[in-house]
Amino acid sequence: MTLSRLTRAALGAAGALAASAALALPAQASLVVPTECPAAELTQPFAQWGDQNNYKLIDGASFEAASESWRLTGGATLRDGRLSLPAGSTATSAPVCVGHGEPTLRFFGAGTGLAPALTVSVQFQLITGTWVTLPVGVDTGAAWKPSPVVNVVANYLPAPGEYTNVRFVFAPLLSHWEIDDVYVDPWNRA
Repeated sequence: MTLSRLTRAALGAAGALAASAALALPAQASLVVPTECPAAELTQPFAQWGDQNNYKLIDGASFEAASESWRLTGGATLRDGRLSLPAGSTATSAPVCVGHGEPTLRFFGAGTGLAPALTVSVQFQLITGTWVTLPVGVDTGAAWKPSPVVNVVANYLPAPGEYTNVRFVFAPLLSHWEIDDVYVDPWNRA
């Protein structure tokens, strides 16, 4: 399965999950555990690459100092202000609130090796208490640059006007990755 097929399959699964969950609940009912979402400082970190959107930095995602809010496994470490992810490791972000107005995620990163690929998944908690991990993107960049825009998907699970906390999971496949500055785009709150 090629990476583009993997991405399409993940997005198809996400759509099917969202559609089936939406049909199972009355209109305006939230599928996920709701939370408050405080205002965040907004910046335009990708402007020099043509992305003029405002973004909010995920807690601890500048990687300038250790953050207890990120979970690192499999040899993932902080090195020189970046998150270093060897093959087989994972990094799970601090919780970040999302709603209908926080549709995308971006970060800076680069992979090494013959086929650098970094998977991005989103974790969210359903109102039943069940935690779900859903693949939402793949970055195959070998040069240090902004990631492709990754659709959060889980941002559409709360009822309109509500928010939920999600976590993002970064996992390299067969390669080493370094990432830095992970952002969510709150386009409705600029």
